[in-house]
Amino acid sequence: MEFHNIGRIDLEDSHWEVRDGVLIAERRNGWALQLVIGDITWKDYTVECDINLIELFPNQVSNNGAGIIFRRLDNNNVIGFDSYMLPTPSIWGWVWKDARFVSDVKKPFSLKLGEWYRFKVVALGNQLSFFIDDNLAMELQNNWIQNGFVGINISGAKAQYDNFAISGDGVPDMDMSLGVEPGEKLPAFWSQIRRWIK
Repeated sequence: MEFHNIGRIDLEDSHWEVRDGVLIAERRNGWALQLVIGDITWKDYTVECDINLIELFPNQVSNNGAGIIFRRLDNNNVIGFDSYMLPTPSIWGWVWKDARFVSDVKKPFSLKLGEWYRFKVVALGNQLSFFIDDNLAMELQNNWIQNGFVGINISGAKAQYDNFAISGDGVPDMDMSLGVEPGEKLPAFWSQIRRWIK
C-alpha cells in the first residue's frame, strides 16, 4: 500500500508527513505515539511494513524506536513489535494488557540506523511470530488479546515507513488506489489519517 500526500501533521510533540510515497514520523518524546487503522473485530492476520530508523532522540525514557502494533483494543490493551537502538540495538515483542506488560521479550539484533528492514507479524490465535527481512526473529504466546486494530508506532526517534500491508481471512479486500469511497476502508484511513492515539 502506498502512502499518499497528507501534508505535514504536527501532533503531541510529533511530526508526520509523506514524501515520495514514504511516511516519515518524528517523535522526540520517549512515549509511543500510534497511528492505527482497521477494525476492532479483526483477529488473525499478517501485518508487514518496511521501517527505516533514521535518528534517535535520547531522553529519560528508554524507548527510542519504531515498529508495528496490532490487536489494539485501546491505550491499555495492545501488542507490538519494535526496533530499539538504546542502550543496545534490539527487537522487542510485547503484550500490554490492562496497562501493564504481561509479556515482554527483548532480543539483541544487529539493527543499524539508516537501513531499511522488513518487519512482519503473523498473529494466529495465541501464537505470535515476528520476522525481520522474512527471517523468524522471535515468537510469543499470547493468551490475553485476540483481536483489534493494526498500525505503526514511533517513540523518541525519527523513522520512515513504506510498503505497509495487511492480509488475513478476517480482513476485507482493499482497493489499493487509496480512494475515499465508503467501501475502501483501509486506504481511506491512511489517506485521511483519521486516528491519532497516544
